[in-house]
Amino acid sequence: MMKIALTCLLALLLTGCASGPPSAWRIFQPQKDKSVTADDSLQPEPADNREERADAVPTEEQLLTSPHLIDLPRPQERMDAVMGQEFPGDGRPRVNFELPLHDHERVDAFVRRFTASGSVSFHRRLERSGRFVPLMRKIFAAEGLPEDLVYLAMVESGFEEHALSWAQASGPWQFIESTGRIYGLHNDAWRDERRDPVKSTRAAACHLKDLYRQFGDWHLAMAAYNAGAGRVQQALRATGASDFWTLSQGNSLHCETQEYVPKFLASLKIVREPARYGFDSVAYQNPLTFDTVTVRDATDLAVIARLCNTNLEEIRALNPELKRWCTPPGMAVYRVRVPPGTAPLFKKRYAALPADQRGRFKRHQIRRGDTLLAIARRYDLSTAEIVELNRLSNPRLLKAGATLILPLPENASTARRSASKERPPVLPAAYVVRRGDTVYGIARSFGISAADLKSWNKLDPHALIRPGQKLVVAQGAAAKAPRPTAGKSAAGLRPGAQKAVSRKTAQGRRVVYQVRSGDTLWAVSRRFNVATQDILKWNNLSDRHLLKAGQSLTLHLDGEEKG
Repeated sequence: MMKIALTCLLALLLTGCASGPPSAWRIFQPQKDKSVTADDSLQPEPADNREERADAVPTEEQLLTSPHLIDLPRPQERMDAVMGQEFPGDGRPRVNFELPLHDHERVDAFVRRFTASGSVSFHRRLERSGRFVPLMRKIFAAEGLPEDLVYLAMVESGFEEHALSWAQASGPWQFIESTGRIYGLHNDAWRDERRDPVKSTRAAACHLKDLYRQFGDWHLAMAAYNAGAGRVQQALRATGASDFWTLSQGNSLHCETQEYVPKFLASLKIVREPARYGFDSVAYQNPLTFDTVTVRDATDLAVIARLCNTNLEEIRALNPELKRWCTPPGMAVYRVRVPPGTAPLFKKRYAALPADQRGRFKRHQIRRGDTLLAIARRYDLSTAEIVELNRLSNPRLLKAGATLILPLPENASTARRSASKERPPVLPAAYVVRRGDTVYGIARSFGISAADLKSWNKLDPHALIRPGQKLVVAQGAAAKAPRPTAGKSAAGLRPGAQKAVSRKTAQGRRVVYQVRSGDTLWAVSRRFNVATQDILKWNNLSDRHLLKAGQSLTLHLDGEEKG
């Protein structure tokens, strides 16, 4: 009897080995990442708007025998432990390659393209991979995915955090807003977590696992990542195909999706052996490393940079999800990434910093009878600014006792109009360049244009500044903050911004400014040191007006318009 049972078992095993694609591809068996310690006592975090999950972390044996369980999300605490690991060091990122390559003429065609006409672009993508792949592979390993799937981000965005497609897909993993929302990625006026390399990678891992659970094949899962699960499922039903290569022969998938998997496999073939394909001199970027600190709502990023002894550009680079000059208002606690090793210094300085110096915001408690227009006039703001800052869905319904956040210093008690007539703030005459500083970053920190900074210091347009170098950051004996002047390359704007047209009038210098994407009335008023109510008056705009990109605004910088 025992011999018969063994014979039947052997026959079943041989049958399984003889049919279908390799099991390593068809049914992925996650390998245990020995660098990550799982805590089985932690409960899985809730999954927003997704299918109901099992409420226990499966054992490795269960994962191996039940591939449908691999879409369990890991708790945030586990992610924190993973992100606390040290990332691989210099040179080419170390990845455990687990997906088998597929020989196909389309794959070979893309290998030829990436090593010929597209070699410069591919070289840059390889360079950027050094910054992100170590972090991404840690996350994919923690989620139980093949680590080499991280190179999908090379196909999606070239590892560009700020990549934005024609369909408004954003970030390194190119999530559209609806899919990002399903996987917990927030996008509002203050942050776009699709650009966050940690959160978006974790969301991508969960999404890929859901797709693999649905299709049971990584080729089809990747195609669905590009085209959407519904489209791929519909194409499979219409054609009767059971694999990607058969499915991609007809017209049931868009050309972009037909090329998506071959592009990934061609990229994977090159990154496994870059020297063989002529990429033996790639200067890989250093792996992304950071400390994490917590701050209160609406904390100025420039303040965070100062407390860490770094520059604003570095803080922005570590927190690409932040769209504006501060952390999102209305959040009691927000996690910010700072340069590695600076967390202890930041915590010490932040604890000693008075609350009114942490941001440029005032909290106003709504009183009975208050209206949005009355509050706006009291503080010399526009209603549009207040609505945008507080994300008010119905500005007409203000609840007594609720708190509004206003773009003013915490200790401001009267309108800004009186303050705007005071002398401009005094700036130090010189600034000593520190490591990591850039001309653009220094100019922005002092509220001046990069063009002025270069002009005052007689810098060549392409000159590099050095640590220890002294730069003049204000002109005149009083070292007053410079106002925008006609003919400057940026007219007080950031480098690359639309140039303002200026001419002298009897009432003062008249400037026509073209609104850029993301501009607000408050941002424009602060940039040109004028009151928002004046901007509204000069342009015959209502308090409820919202700026649109391309719109022209007339500004009077040396005096108020009398008419």
